[in-house]
Parts: sequence; structure tokens; C-alpha cells
Amino acid sequence: MYPTNAYYGNAIVLAAYAGLDEPLFPPTVPGYVQPWIGAEIPTSDALVGVPAFVWGPSARINRHRAGLRDHTPLGAPWLYLLDLEKRDQIPQPPLAEHLRTPLPEPGRLLYFPHHGLGGDLVARERALALRPEVERGGVTVALTHEQAASPGTVRPYEEVGARVVDLGSAIEEVGSTEPFYLERLLLLMRAHRGVRADALSVFALYAHAAGLPVDGVAEPVLSRHVRADLGTGAVVPPAELRALFDWSSYV
Repeated sequence: MYPTNAYYGNAIVLAAYAGLDEPLFPPTVPGYVQPWIGAEIPTSDALVGVPAFVWGPSARINRHRAGLRDHTPLGAPWLYLLDLEKRDQIPQPPLAEHLRTPLPEPGRLLYFPHHGLGGDLVARERALALRPEVERGGVTVALTHEQAASPGTVRPYEEVGARVVDLGSAIEEVGSTEPFYLERLLLLMRAHRGVRADALSVFALYAHAAGLPVDGVAEPVLSRHVRADLGTGAVVPPAELRALFDWSSYV
């Protein structure tokens, strides 16, 4: 399996949705699955010419413009995770329950800051602007694994009273006893009253697709990009997914 296929727990989600017997140990995908927004075009020579399973129309157009073919829009794994959530079928690692990080109370706002190239300086500005919301009902600031590793980024948010969480590494270990990245993200979102985003990020799109209110980005814009970037119209039923991935023998 291409290593990126397992990132964020994507392969686990797809295997569970496809109805495989052991989704926590997904079989090889015969191709490249887009792992994240903006990652639809392979950057390695080893991936050029390999069948690609992209999320939606935006990724298909980007690949086409780059002269690449043999791509199938499939929809983002996040959309499949939401379907699994509705059916209470999200796969759980054997020891997941007692390893879960305690989640914030539902009355808090979940904030995904965008720092751009400004780094720690922008973090200080964002934190100061966040203070009134912290005082009203509390805020959880969700930082990427890289952002959370910088004390200069974390400290300003903590100084204004916000709670900071590390979203963790995107790289998933097969057989891990911890909830996978997308599940951790979904649990975090469900534990909050809403989401705030500074930019049209994948987190804003995920929250909108999950039915959560999103401050900071207009709803029509979110809806349009969820269709184009996450590929809501490209999601396939379990049997078709098994056929696309040649997984029929694993059920």
C-alpha cells in the first residue's frame, strides 16, 4: 500500500465502510488515494501513471490540467466516516476507550486558527482577538501537530485562557490502540457547540459536512466547496467500493 493511503486513518475508514471483516488492518489499495485537500497530484515519480482515487471534481480538474489521467472521483474518507457514524459502525481499537483524551464540554467553541506565514506573531494576534469568546463560554484551540510543537504558538492561546489541543500526527500506525486521526477529529467536533475558522480550510469543510455551524466562512461558500473539494456527489456504495479496490474477497 502507498504509505499515504493510511494517513489520517483513511484506509481504515474506507475498509469499514466497505464492510471488510478486519477494517483496522485494511488490505492494500490498488492505487493512490488522495489523502488530503491539495494532495491530489502525486509528487513522486513512483506514483505517476498509477490509478488515482481522488475526492471530488476539484481534484479531478487539477490532475487533468497537470496532464494526468486514470483518476476516479471517490469522495473524501470523511464523508464515509460520517456515514459510519450514523450507523454506529466506526471501528474501535481494542483499547481505545481508556486511552481517549478527555474531551471538552459541549458548550465550548472549537477554533481552527490559520497562521499563514506569520507563525507565532499571528498566533498572538489571533489569541488576543479570541479573548472575548473565551470569557463568554470557553474556547478550545485545535492546532496541527506541527503548530502544537511550537511553544511560541501554544503560549498566547493559553495566556488568554483558551484550552489547546494537539490534533496529533497524520501518520497512523497499523494496530494502534488509539483512535485514528479522523475519528479523533470527529469526536472533538461533536464535543463542541460549533466551529470557527479563519480560512476555507479542510477543517471548516469537514465541520460543515458534519452539520456543525461554522463561524468565519459564509455557508454558501462552504456548501459549494464541500461539493467540489470533498466530493459529496462522488461517494459510492459499499459494493462498488469493494469492486474498485478489488476488496470483494475480504468480506
